[in-house]
Amino acid sequence: MFPYVIIAILKVILVRNSINSFDKDGLMDIKTSIKQTKEKNFDNKFKVTRRTFLKVGSAVAAAAICGFELKRLYAVDDDLDPDPDVGDTGVEVIRTACMMCNAGCGMQIKVKDGVALKIEGNPFCPHTNDYSTAGSEAVLSDISEPDKYSGTPCARGNAGLKTLYDPYRVKQPLKRTGARGEGKWQAISWKQAFDEIINGGTLPGGTFVGLKAIRGTPDSSKRASEKLGTNDTAYASETKDGNPANFGFKANQYVWVRGRDQISQITKRFNDSYGTVNHIEHSSLCNTNYALPAKTTFTGPKSAKYSYMRVDLDNIEYLILFGTNPLEANVGTPYWARKLMLFKANGGKLIVVDPFFTHTASKADQWVSIKPGTDLTMLMGMMRWIIDNNRYLSNYLQIPNESDANSAGYKNYTDAAFLVKTEDGKGEEFLNASEAGLSEGVTTLSANISSSDKIISVQNTSTFPSKGFVKIGDEIIYYPEKNDSANTLGTSSSGCTRGSFNTKAASASTGASVVIPFVVRKANGSIVLYSGANSATLDWSGTVNGHECSTSFKLLKDQVTSKTLEEWASLCGVSASAIQTLADELSRGDKKSCVEAYRGAWGHTNGYQTSRAVNILNTIIGRSDRVGGYCLGTRFGGKEPSRPVSSGLTSGVRIDRAGSKYEGTVASPTRQWYPVASVVTQEAIPSMAVGYPYKCKALMFYTHNPAYTQPNSKGIRDALTKKDGNSYVIPLVVSCTIFMDETAALSDYILPDTTYLERYSLPFTSYPTLKTKAATIMRPVIGSYKDISIEGRPARIYIPDGSSLDGSSFNSVDELFEAWNGPMPYDEQLIQIAKKLDLPNFGANGMGTGKHLDTAYQFWNEVLALGDFANGLSNEGASGTPGDSKETYMVMGGRWENPAQVEDPNASGWAKNRYGDLISVFSEKVAHSKNALTGEEYSGVPVWEEPNIGLKGNKPEDTGYEYTMNTYKRAWHVQSRSTSNEWLLELQPEGFIYLNFSDASSLGVLTGDTVKVTSPNGQSTEGKARVINGLRRKSIIIDFHFGREWFGSKAYTVDGEDSVYDPKIGVGPNGNLLQRGDPDFPDICLTDPISGQACFYITKVKIEKT
Repeated sequence: MFPYVIIAILKVILVRNSINSFDKDGLMDIKTSIKQTKEKNFDNKFKVTRRTFLKVGSAVAAAAICGFELKRLYAVDDDLDPDPDVGDTGVEVIRTACMMCNAGCGMQIKVKDGVALKIEGNPFCPHTNDYSTAGSEAVLSDISEPDKYSGTPCARGNAGLKTLYDPYRVKQPLKRTGARGEGKWQAISWKQAFDEIINGGTLPGGTFVGLKAIRGTPDSSKRASEKLGTNDTAYASETKDGNPANFGFKANQYVWVRGRDQISQITKRFNDSYGTVNHIEHSSLCNTNYALPAKTTFTGPKSAKYSYMRVDLDNIEYLILFGTNPLEANVGTPYWARKLMLFKANGGKLIVVDPFFTHTASKADQWVSIKPGTDLTMLMGMMRWIIDNNRYLSNYLQIPNESDANSAGYKNYTDAAFLVKTEDGKGEEFLNASEAGLSEGVTTLSANISSSDKIISVQNTSTFPSKGFVKIGDEIIYYPEKNDSANTLGTSSSGCTRGSFNTKAASASTGASVVIPFVVRKANGSIVLYSGANSATLDWSGTVNGHECSTSFKLLKDQVTSKTLEEWASLCGVSASAIQTLADELSRGDKKSCVEAYRGAWGHTNGYQTSRAVNILNTIIGRSDRVGGYCLGTRFGGKEPSRPVSSGLTSGVRIDRAGSKYEGTVASPTRQWYPVASVVTQEAIPSMAVGYPYKCKALMFYTHNPAYTQPNSKGIRDALTKKDGNSYVIPLVVSCTIFMDETAALSDYILPDTTYLERYSLPFTSYPTLKTKAATIMRPVIGSYKDISIEGRPARIYIPDGSSLDGSSFNSVDELFEAWNGPMPYDEQLIQIAKKLDLPNFGANGMGTGKHLDTAYQFWNEVLALGDFANGLSNEGASGTPGDSKETYMVMGGRWENPAQVEDPNASGWAKNRYGDLISVFSEKVAHSKNALTGEEYSGVPVWEEPNIGLKGNKPEDTGYEYTMNTYKRAWHVQSRSTSNEWLLELQPEGFIYLNFSDASSLGVLTGDTVKVTSPNGQSTEGKARVINGLRRKSIIIDFHFGREWFGSKAYTVDGEDSVYDPKIGVGPNGNLLQRGDPDFPDICLTDPISGQACFYITKVKIEKT
């Protein structure tokens, strides 16, 4: 069948490259192009054998995903017999999770005599296989001979073997002997590496202090205790009361930054126990503008846990995709490929909104070529038409509480009718019962409460609803029941949820006001508690008890109707008639419809509001929690083991200022603060380089390569090499990685990690692509286990293939380090470092009395056992080798509900696993925040802003740079981690610079010509042009993944000997070097001031033929 797969791929190529015109609306009718393609003849010119690399992939998925020339697809190591027969001597199948991207698809690995030979899809995992179960949850008997009949991974997943056995992996700890970036290293032992990192040492250019001295003297519970002082900062005036102690512990001078952290439970435990608030994860470089809009829309106030929502691909009938290309670059690519093809085969209609004719667009019914960064205007235009034409679900939106929503047949409800206090038309905060002049729902505390109390004693509960929300100070609390006789909110059987609606749990004193935080206006004009009306006025503004107010819906409507449909259309470069048609089809109600957006739509400075608009649009047309609509996914999970010391571990302000409100004694801070954001990764390292808001002394990277992957990556390189005299401003930089990547090359120590096939992780599955409960278990598939004694306590430890541990009894961590050779899993590294530092929550009784934390195996065994996997790892490794556990979920590689049962059998039309809580149209959290540099208050409802504005409100000076640059991910590569993968490089050995045919013609450029792209930040890159018609004019696209400076593309020296390298790995352009810096902070990229999202898609450039 594979010759036909290649023919299908070539058809996609021709469709993509034969587009010659668009209609007057800037749209492409894809069916016409496909018809033209079918009239052409194809010859199969590819030799496809049993050993072809893509044999292990799915024909359907390959045809859907692959969209341009695939080079010789021969398997690289035919002599290894990469497809051994199950049942042959020495052959076993071990199931685990893939992490070649972040989807966590289930994989099964064929291992023979300790060597991994083939990666296939786990047929029990719905990411890679469609099936149904006999019962409510998958069991082994649901799939006949699963070892033989595998699921379907993508090319990246198949190629994981070439990452596992990559010849360019770092295999031993390295210490820098030259300048940072010079490529000169010394091989050292694990003991020496950690002795120096912990206790301090000497490097070229001077000495540095280690983690122990940075942390300072701990208290009696081993917690960090010393606070930062005047010698630790030049910006004391920019903290509360001008007191540098408010910046927190000295331990904050150690900063930890990670990329794809597959072991966050242990990394967070380590950093918290050390005492640093600077556990900086990578989300602002990834999906912050997916997460924060979810957190402020689907807030989950009953549980104080927000939910991700995505389209139900199993049942969707009409789908609009904004700025996302799931056939190449979205979590769960094999799943998306199968489901989208089935969706199309069943007559579904797909609309793709993107400046680039992506591979997903090639499968669409219509491609909308939008102006980059203006997706929000199209969404606002669609909502304008929907509101003007009464296509929103008014009966649903008018219901202001859960009880009446359920009675009316709805499984969630909104704040659309809640009254919001306004000032000059801007929503400020919800009007509460006391402010509305009501006597109901108003009382005071009758006893003090702490931030952890679950039962709230008040003076009188008689006027409060049986369940609901109260506000005490700035905190909103959910109580699931009350006791009128005891006058308590919350009971011993059903305690309160603290810190609801993104507020923080806090203590309060007797006499403090307790009020119902939400009120509504009834049709007769009366103001009542939100719980006291089964329907409320939706579109209203006026005065209540002296307060100017609007409903949440009215605030939204005011912004949506602030421009005409034609004005919105003009801003995005799409005709008003096209927007009207899409809004009409989406909201007509005759199809299961949904809008989905991802990074391309919200990777801009206005991206937070864009993503919020998507959430709200799906909500006002009633598609949230609906089958074939906008739904969540749930996981079987684990649970972090007990922390014997859990309170008071960290203190102060993060180096990126995420989650902190500016409270300095001077009016305006030196750099931006981000009170709503959870992380601003791109701020961390440049801020360290300028000592803001305090000086830092050590930086550790884990699976993170910002010197290549971060937009405006020159800012990172400059920060890591900045000096004060002869010494680096950041004195100690450590990278834990599997490769000599661009950031590791700028570090002082490199600690070799293991791949995802050589570690454990919390049961994993993707963002809510799956709508049934699921979890894959990541575990080692090669290597060995050893039962050891450490400090007199028994433990089991995993040893990767190629590593060794001499001996089995160790009196100390130092003895274990001395005996270890080869790469060490990072979770193991952290546990041993923690013990060497004598941190709480590690070592003897580190997980509670009698539960020791001496090895990573012990940690993950406890994580699983405390969660949904009662027997933990179930004695995995007892035989000394991976895959020997007989526990069903270990054999299957996880747990999965019946993937065919998306709909609730007891509630027709509703998803079984659903959000089922209040949906926020207005976000008080955001409305309470402001831009610390400009004083501008943020909007609690979506509002239009230009897509390329700096943090101080200034627009970059881009005169002479007329092209807009976007980056693009390929289906066969993943971020930066796969560039050296031999099989994936065979699919595409270098990246391209894509140009519109008309633009290329004016420049005299043909496909294959070398062109130079230059950015206003002074950086340039060169690469081969690929001329296409499927791209908006004056836009260019640069493939991600390529243009590597290191990563195996050139040699470095270890003890005077050159490493192996292949210069072909470095071929191609590097788009991140070109990304625009902020006009006032050129060391960071353009950044969304609300969420902290890094912007990848709006840089202006100029291009020339070389």
